[in-house]
Amino acid sequence: MELSFLAKLAGATVLGGVITLGVMTTWTGKDTVDHSIEKIQEMAGNLDQYEANENQLVQKIEDLKTLRANLQSQVESLTAQGLLDGEQITTLQGQIATATDEIEDLENQLATVNGQLADKTSQLETANSDLANANTNGETMAQRIADLEAELQEANSDIARLQAELNSLDTSGNVPLTDEEIATILETEQAE
Repeated sequence: MELSFLAKLAGATVLGGVITLGVMTTWTGKDTVDHSIEKIQEMAGNLDQYEANENQLVQKIEDLKTLRANLQSQVESLTAQGLLDGEQITTLQGQIATATDEIEDLENQLATVNGQLADKTSQLETANSDLANANTNGETMAQRIADLEAELQEANSDIARLQAELNSLDTSGNVPLTDEEIATILETEQAE
């Protein structure tokens, strides 16, 4: 009876340790880290696209400003020479107004792209922070797993030692222990 109870106790202890260790080693944080890396790569691609769009808008604005300046210069030059009539002046002023409107529209688009760029940059910083936290958590979990493995090995060594002591005892002719006696023995072992 005594051997069976202690064997069950030892088996339950080992099984509990194995289950705990198994659960701990199945979480590696890999999914979190992989997701963060994918998110960062996606955001970096988005940032590149926003920067390219920003550069295109800036170039269009500069081109339109140059066109507007050239048109204004032509109007002033031709007007000063008296070579333009009212209709030509109105046409050129319309072209200048159109270029000015396009510049304003593109500057609004540029402001929107800059806002989106700032938002994406902030999201990228957050994703980088999440990745750093996931790496830190992974390192912490790896250390915890190593600690638990060491505890499990120590517990297994204790079980093997106790099993050897138990096997070396001569129990022939002894009366089986009662539950109270077993509890007292276990309390004594735990106190040590």
